[in-house]
Amino acid sequence: MKQVLLIGASYKFFEYLTEGLSQQQVKLEQSPNIRSAYTDLIQILPDLIIIDIGALNEDTVLFLEKKLKDPNAKSIPIIAIGDISDRRRISFLANFRVLKYFRKPLKYDCFFKSIGEALGLNFTADQTDCIMEMHVTDNIFFIEIAGGLNRDKISMFRYRLDECKTKLKMTAPKLVLMLSNMKFCFLDMTNISLLLDTILADRIIKKSSIKILTNDTFFKDFVNGHEEYKGIEITDDINTVLNPLLEIFAISESKDPLLQRVLIPNKELPENDIDMRFSSDYGGTSKSSWDEGDILRVAIIDDDPVSQKILVGTFDRIKAKITIYSDGVTFLNDLSGKDFDVVILDIFIPNMNGLDVLRNLQRQKYSSPVLVYSQATEKQYVTDAISLGAANFILKPQKPEIIIQTALSAISGANTGF
Repeated sequence: MKQVLLIGASYKFFEYLTEGLSQQQVKLEQSPNIRSAYTDLIQILPDLIIIDIGALNEDTVLFLEKKLKDPNAKSIPIIAIGDISDRRRISFLANFRVLKYFRKPLKYDCFFKSIGEALGLNFTADQTDCIMEMHVTDNIFFIEIAGGLNRDKISMFRYRLDECKTKLKMTAPKLVLMLSNMKFCFLDMTNISLLLDTILADRIIKKSSIKILTNDTFFKDFVNGHEEYKGIEITDDINTVLNPLLEIFAISESKDPLLQRVLIPNKELPENDIDMRFSSDYGGTSKSSWDEGDILRVAIIDDDPVSQKILVGTFDRIKAKITIYSDGVTFLNDLSGKDFDVVILDIFIPNMNGLDVLRNLQRQKYSSPVLVYSQATEKQYVTDAISLGAANFILKPQKPEIIIQTALSAISGANTGF
């Protein structure tokens, strides 16, 4: 059985992740304190480390440095999660062979897919179309579900519900579940049970405090036909849901203002670790490096197919996201919409040579490091490249390890504050 070590995350996140990984026959261990994490690492020697680095403090960097120097632990892959949004600080993690970094709140589908890839396993998420939204008004949870019932999102819902209840210090909360124009059949019975059991698993929410708004006959009959759900109220009338909640609001309010007040959240949900939406729910247009977990984004400017293949294979070792350009003009035209952590540049490329590319970048005050990787042996090329802002100049061909280390060193040189 594969083993994963979770470092620095909350116990609730540990519980949630344990449930998800156990379904894939993966055992999860926890080391809640970063200062004792190295001892736990050496004792367990897991197949994968997942570390909550927060804002990346000195203790975390010290742990990463110790792991990298340990011959028994240095090859163990790392997936990091945290609150960092600065690309420079994220690319700094590549120095420690961190494969992926996910900013909170995590996109479940991308996060679990990366865990599976790191472990050599095929993790698949439930692809049922489902939008699940939550807000809180006074002591009431309002949950709206549209589309279908997605098992993975129901699992996330349980974690989010417990998280909000605890952080908002809610006692004896009520819950209104709105199933927007959803239709059910016997094929949905398992997921209906999962949804209701997930709500009832939190014993603070009583059955008598749960109201479900739906006009689907099958759903009503299913709930009414099971003794374990007796006490849950099912209705297709919004007023039937709202009337028992009048005690929470001013009795003198009319139903229209009350409806408006109930449906508008008046409590800000606490920050969470897991996004209740998948990356695919955003229509693909907002999918970004944050969703995919990209640590390093590399631009390769080289027209030689052999060099391109070697460089792609080299940076694929550290799971970098790679964009290839066969000439300098195309790269410069594309630059406004890209944010690379390092650029690998050949001198001898068509349309505009590498030195002219450097001159253009210098005029733009381009801040990401540029590494010249070329067969140009004349000293003047080296001198000109460095004077034009190249971080380093290495001759082709070189071993992949040298290319990677030179690139990481250039990135580290561009980063400060660690």
